[in-house]
This record gives sequence, structure tokens and C-alpha cells, in this order.
Amino acid sequence: MKTPDIHQLGRGGFCVVLMVLLAGCASAGYQKSERTAATLQSSADRIERAGSQLHLAVVTLNDLVSNPQPDLRPQFKKFSDAMGKAPALTTTVRQADRDLQSRGIAQFDNWDKELAAIQNESIRTRGQARKGEVVAQYDAVRAACAELQREAGPVQSDLKDVHRFLKSDLTPHGIAALKDTITRINRLAAPLNDSANKLAADMRALANAMSPQLVTEK
Repeated sequence: MKTPDIHQLGRGGFCVVLMVLLAGCASAGYQKSERTAATLQSSADRIERAGSQLHLAVVTLNDLVSNPQPDLRPQFKKFSDAMGKAPALTTTVRQADRDLQSRGIAQFDNWDKELAAIQNESIRTRGQARKGEVVAQYDAVRAACAELQREAGPVQSDLKDVHRFLKSDLTPHGIAALKDTITRINRLAAPLNDSANKLAADMRALANAMSPQLVTEK
């Protein structure tokens, strides 16, 4: 049996290592952006659904309060179903913000390394300006996430408390006792669905700013 040439083995090992390194480099740039964009798209979809579900919970509660039927149980069931079908809006937005933060750290660190390696000063300056635009857009989306969590928190908390209260006292008098709280819920909840939809649209716009593939608006 012919003994393998140690030099050939060495060259073969070097080629394998080089191929791995080149593959890593190939996936380090726009493919990172592509993965970040996919995360943004998925988060936008979930936030829209959670916003719609919160809106439905308020609508079904208002129907129970404003148009009570002789048997309150079917209306209360609709309210309960709306409360339990989807994750809370604040939970959804919080997770989206965490995903955005972790993706952003990797994305912008890689971008900085690529810019630092550019020799042409004019190209490097334009790249830094372009990165600044995306970072500003990214920061605005994260700020909107924080604001939506702050606005939705009290509404969700009150809805849960109302639901618990009515589980124990599902009567016309029980509903009447909650009048002030339900008025507050409606006031605070009014802008939330629009805010959730706007955040989702901003996330898709950011995805388009970071992706080689167009993300379509809904």
C-alpha cells in the first residue's frame, strides 16, 4: 500500500482550513444582515397578532359591559378566549426587543470590523455614514419597543384583574362595580393597536434597510 506523502497531507489540511475560513468570511457580512431581517419580520408578525388580540379582549369586554345578555356566560367566555389565545403584547414586544438587541450587537460589531478594513477613506466614510443611518433607525425601533411595553402594561394588568373579578362575580352588579376601571381600560387601550401596527411597520422598514431581500409590507 502506498504511504501518503506527508506534504500532501499538510497541503490538504491547509486547504480544508482555508475553505472553512473563507466560508466563515462569506457568511459574516450580508448573511448576518439577512438573518437579522428575518428576525425583525417574524417579530413584526407576532406583535401585530398580539396587538389585535389585545384589541379583541377590550372589544369583547365592552360587549359584555355595554350589551349584557340575560345569560352573561357566553359573552364572558368570548372575553376569556380573547384573553387566553395569544401571548401578552408586552411579553411579545419584550422578546422582540431582546432578539433585536442580540442580533444588533453581532451585526454592528461585524460592520465595524468590515469598515475598519476598508483602505479607501472615501468609501470608508460613506460606509460609516450608512451605518449611522441604520443604527439611528435601530435605536428608534428599540425605543418604540420600550414605549409600547410601558403603555400596554397597565391595560393588560387591569384586564387580568377584571377577568379575575368577573370569574367570582359574573353578575350585573359585579359588572357595574367595574365601571370606572373599564372606562380607564378603554382610554388607555385606544392607541395600542395602532401603536403595535406602527412598530411592526417600523421593524419591517428596518429589515429592508438591513437585508439584501425586500421585506414586503402587510
